[in-house]
Amino acid sequence: MNIPPEYFNLVMSALIGAVVTYFVQKLSAKRGVFSYFVTHQRIGVSAADPVFGEVSVSFNGQTIPNLYLSTLELRNESLKDYENVVINIYTDNTKLFSEQTQLMDTPSILEWTEKYKNQLQVTQGDQASEIQLKIYNGQREYIAPVINRGQVVKFTYLNSATSDAQPAIWLSASQKGLRVKFRAIHNEIFGVSQYKAILAMITITVIVSLALSLVTTVSWVATSLAFILGLFAKPLGAKSIHYLMKLRDILFN
Repeated sequence: MNIPPEYFNLVMSALIGAVVTYFVQKLSAKRGVFSYFVTHQRIGVSAADPVFGEVSVSFNGQTIPNLYLSTLELRNESLKDYENVVINIYTDNTKLFSEQTQLMDTPSILEWTEKYKNQLQVTQGDQASEIQLKIYNGQREYIAPVINRGQVVKFTYLNSATSDAQPAIWLSASQKGLRVKFRAIHNEIFGVSQYKAILAMITITVIVSLALSLVTTVSWVATSLAFILGLFAKPLGAKSIHYLMKLRDILFN
């Protein structure tokens, strides 16, 4: 099928304009965005059964109802590097125990802020007060000297939910011009959500199909190419997003 050039140019201009507008808006919206997600893995639960016996989970000699290993990952999705970012981890239904932090792809860990250290400071020979234990079990406050664009900070906690529900642990960050959003976990391919990869590939397929309709009258060529692109939609879409992110970093560096 032949498409008149004037109609083709109109459709292509509208489509390219929509795509460019979409990506410009996404880039603008991400100038100060950090995102994080949370995963919980239950590794123990206290239970008593009259037939099979009793299972008890304890921490520091005290029985607790359950034990979870929770991980939070904070990603700098913005277009700039941030310094001296204060990161808060907090909860209202969980007791936080031991922790592990890491600035991914580096040997560095995160230190507590001076304010938080002072709150938990205990004189030699004394014991932590009830208020200090409540602070330690309910929140953490860290200082990240530098979080570069695209970098990930990982937090891992042993914890025990105080109810039957799974732990609820949140994250916030304090820095001028920075905002943090929670990101639900989706299936990913090459580090890109499958939804975004498929959306990118649909856009590419439409553009390529329209271009072929102008240069060839053989319909099976366009159909075959569309079929091939469909077979590899997810990996090709994910790779195209990776290249766009690299281009973004070059343009906005």
